[in-house]
Amino acid sequence: MVKTLKVDKLNTMSAAELVSAFLNLPKVLGVALVKQHRIHSLVVSPQNYKTADQQKLLHVTQKALTDLPSSFDALEVLVGNNYAYLYPLSDDLCVCAITENNNLIIKSIVGRRLQKSLQQNLEATKSDFRALQRQQTERTKINANAADASLTKLQIASPELPEPNLTFAEVNLALNRLSETVCEFLGPKLTVNFWLSSRPDYGWLRQFEVSETTHLTFMGDEKMAVSAVQHLCIREWTRNFMKQCSHIVHDLPSRIENSGMDVRQRKALSIRTLSTEDLSSSEDESLFNL
Repeated sequence: MVKTLKVDKLNTMSAAELVSAFLNLPKVLGVALVKQHRIHSLVVSPQNYKTADQQKLLHVTQKALTDLPSSFDALEVLVGNNYAYLYPLSDDLCVCAITENNNLIIKSIVGRRLQKSLQQNLEATKSDFRALQRQQTERTKINANAADASLTKLQIASPELPEPNLTFAEVNLALNRLSETVCEFLGPKLTVNFWLSSRPDYGWLRQFEVSETTHLTFMGDEKMAVSAVQHLCIREWTRNFMKQCSHIVHDLPSRIENSGMDVRQRKALSIRTLSTEDLSSSEDESLFNL
């Protein structure tokens, strides 16, 4: 991973090489070309290759860019819980660096170097951004295909699983009850981040959208029955989520029990708490054997 951008190498890099190096800096989420307040191209850091992460970053960034001044030398904009630094490249084009925190080095030094280098040949910059986006799209497809292949293997390896007798409406309700409980202790930012970062990369799970208020919405048919393999995927997601949360809230099982989350909701997510005898089946592995 590139930790620094050496000044003496900047002038020999193409726009694509420079942006790729910039994306590997700590806390950098993405780099966008913005034309007349609209995102023309967005390239994300390697850890944000998941389609859901890309769409979320694109949405919140575009929302933050709708009310920019007509001209500026440099601009700092709050993007959700992150920061965007904008530098003009021409009258109607600017580069936008998106970071996790207010980073003075990126803002005052690295961002300016990026601006200066990309300004040298705007047509080459646009072309290189398009090429980076194509590579990103291909990488995302590869990841999605690998995830779908994993799901197929899971289906083959689990032919005898009993059907869970649940609808997606019931699962979505249980997920939201869990999300509300966790949000009380972690707040919305961490809760949303944990939901997104813990989600297994099975393509169909992207039908669950997570809002900035921690609410989950299933975009498919809620009346549809959940299959045994889909239930396994949901349990895997919930397990990952709970593991991350439990690093901060160590008594999370008892807090969930005291939250009033009913037995069927806990069973929908395979959550065992301190006294849930209904979930004591050997087939239901506890989420709290962390």
